[in-house]
Amino acid sequence: MAKSIKANYLFNLVNSASQLLFPLITFPYASRIMMADGIGQVNFFQSIISYISLFTCLGIPMYAIREVAKVRDNPEKMTRITVEILLLHAFLTLLGYMAVAVICLTVTKVQTDIPLFLLLSATIFFTAIGCEWFYQGIEDFKYVAIRGMVVKTISVI
Repeated sequence: MAKSIKANYLFNLVNSASQLLFPLITFPYASRIMMADGIGQVNFFQSIISYISLFTCLGIPMYAIREVAKVRDNPEKMTRITVEILLLHAFLTLLGYMAVAVICLTVTKVQTDIPLFLLLSATIFFTAIGCEWFYQGIEDFKYVAIRGMVVKTISVI
């Protein structure tokens, strides 16, 4: 068990470190290409998407980790809880995309670059299907760390 805790700690450390290091690689390139106006527009759109994403999560990941961890030895209960949480998250994601549609139709600053806003809104969808909470609940941090590194590497490329 101690080896498992050490391994999970190391994988979690790698994941946290990569969250700090990848922006150091990508930001200078992005700022040189997009200039200050482009970075400002992306940050403005990203802030709106972050609020919508915050609403669609509603604390689900923390709740899901706890509930999956409680029943990880019972596959039947774990399946039921996982499906319930996924359905709840899917419903909230639909509400989030309804908010995205309303914002696209009403906010003039967003209407200037709707494709960029919609591209950034993909994070709402990917957060809903990510299921990182499930792997944290069953304590498989190796999967979480490897998946995070692969996604970050693809996004850099």
